[in-house]
Amino acid sequence: MKFALFAVLAFAAVANSFVLLPEEGLQLDGNVIDNLVKEAAEFIRKLLKQNEPYALPEVGEQTIVDTDVNIKVTLTGVKISKADDFDLKDAESNLPNLSAKFELVAPSPHLEGNFQISGTAFTKTVSGSGTFSVDLTNMDQRGNVQLGLKDHGVLIQSLDLDYDLNGAKFAFTGLNIEGMTEEQVNDFMNKQLLNTLNQNKAEVCKKVAAQIVEKGNALVAGKSLKELIEWLKNVIHQ
Repeated sequence: MKFALFAVLAFAAVANSFVLLPEEGLQLDGNVIDNLVKEAAEFIRKLLKQNEPYALPEVGEQTIVDTDVNIKVTLTGVKISKADDFDLKDAESNLPNLSAKFELVAPSPHLEGNFQISGTAFTKTVSGSGTFSVDLTNMDQRGNVQLGLKDHGVLIQSLDLDYDLNGAKFAFTGLNIEGMTEEQVNDFMNKQLLNTLNQNKAEVCKKVAAQIVEKGNALVAGKSLKELIEWLKNVIHQ
């Protein structure tokens, strides 16, 4: 459902790109679409708050490969909390290019769940399964969306994501790193994991964006612009 939330906001943000495209029975102006974007953001905020902690979808096994790192990890039962105080910093559209950009900043979101991991990191064997938690500081999520038309329906052609993190504090139980106690493991991960994630941002963002595009296009498959706007309104005001 997290991907559906991103899709709602992405489609709302870029709908403004189409306000001058003629479609029978469709009358929109910039103010209407701007309000729709804001309403979409508030809908997400309300959903996160009412269902805290909010369950995120399982993505499946992921491989992280970097200098001195080669691990496979699967996350399940992941939930997010303290995320409803996000700030929608930007939501702008470009009519000629049928594209848009957005930026969300969450001051201190908290994630927790289960993991299974295997591989090597910094010449040490890594294995285990258990629980994890992470407290993020100032997560800045940015995106550029490109829309298109197919068989008279609207779809996301591409989505480019990027993020910045000011800090992250991790805690693990059941994680084994060769030659380390649990206390040493957590100290090691807090020193190394954030750097590893930042160094692999391009791959992380690529995988997340692919999931959002897939889920988003499945939600609006075959919908015309008019039907898309009505769908967004129905989702937001349900």
